[in-house]
Amino acid sequence: MLEKTLYYPIEKNYSRNYNLFYEVRIIHRKIDILMIAKKQKSPIIAIEVNMRDWKNAFIPALTNQLVADYVSIAIYYKNFSNIDHDKLKAKGIGLISTSSRSYKIKYKPRKKKIFDVDLRKRIMQEIKEGSYRA
Repeated sequence: MLEKTLYYPIEKNYSRNYNLFYEVRIIHRKIDILMIAKKQKSPIIAIEVNMRDWKNAFIPALTNQLVADYVSIAIYYKNFSNIDHDKLKAKGIGLISTSSRSYKIKYKPRKKKIFDVDLRKRIMQEIKEGSYRA
């Protein structure tokens, strides 16, 4: 199973209220799913998706906090073990269990202060210019 097959249930649920963008460049990494609310002054959400191991999604999720108000990690439900919940919660990162058909939010992320306003503006400009598929 490909990691991108885990995007579908998230897309299905959020696409009504958010514009979704994929593989958005941030520094030397990419945000798997970046969601920008269709309403003005609504939060930006970043989701880092990983098939096998939450640890591989942890550093990218921390990086995503530079530009997103809320950040979560989505892990394939069959690999949903040995997760350090305390570490994720301490950093304000939400956790989602997902399959190719459905997902369940285990806990929500905490709103974070944006650390790099200029980087966020650059990403928003690239999205506006059509650099990423919606």
